[in-house]
Amino acid sequence: MTDPSQPQGLTEVKQYRFVRQLGKGGMGTVFEAIDTRDGGRVAVKLLHPWLVAEDTMFRDRFEREAHIAALLRSPYSVRLLDFGVANDTYFLVMEYVEGATVGKVWGSDRTRDAGLGGATVRHDDLVVSALVAVNAYGDVDDAGGAGDELAEGVDPAAVAASIRRELGGVIPGENTTIGVVLTNARLDKVGCLVVAQGAHDGLARSLVPTHTRVDGDAFVAAATGAVDVPVDVVRHLALVAVERAVRGAVR
Repeated sequence: MTDPSQPQGLTEVKQYRFVRQLGKGGMGTVFEAIDTRDGGRVAVKLLHPWLVAEDTMFRDRFEREAHIAALLRSPYSVRLLDFGVANDTYFLVMEYVEGATVGKVWGSDRTRDAGLGGATVRHDDLVVSALVAVNAYGDVDDAGGAGDELAEGVDPAAVAASIRRELGGVIPGENTTIGVVLTNARLDKVGCLVVAQGAHDGLARSLVPTHTRVDGDAFVAAATGAVDVPVDVVRHLALVAVERAVRGAVR
């Protein structure tokens, strides 16, 4: 079956040549693309054709809203660079912004895509879940990877030199791992704080190095109060859930 968001044979629109699909949603599909005029990277969104078919006023509204969006200038939104219609497909061209990554400790050429990860751990009636957005300076220690290199590597001095070399070029505030731990345990405010601290232990189990000066890491914990259980049990499961969630966020 042909993807309705990408007409058969369509590999570019105007001068924008598709490289790979980045995502797909209810409004359309987004591709990483190359602007063949200057080689720059952009993001191209192809809107689903059925949006047009079901709305006779779509084109007028599309052009009006695109003109307005092109005027926006904010550090909190991507810029709209171009828009139009190609092969009866409406498209938007936006600036390409790097997403969440890990492994910046090794240099920009060795980073890996990361993002959102989640995990749930159960013990009898107790449920502890973690949802984590991973964009760390360090790397994920997956199956004897970064952790072994840093802790037991053949040349620890070389690894330390890499940290020193790369850390100086990293802008504080651009690396962060944030998340939430949810549980059905009965916890007061102090108990939630203890569980949030356990979440940070999960970072230390999965990211190497972690909690550096260029990282901005934060966790919150929330409890529904349905199950009576010692807070240390919840804290331990929070550690496990966060560790699994972080590993699962890396692609």
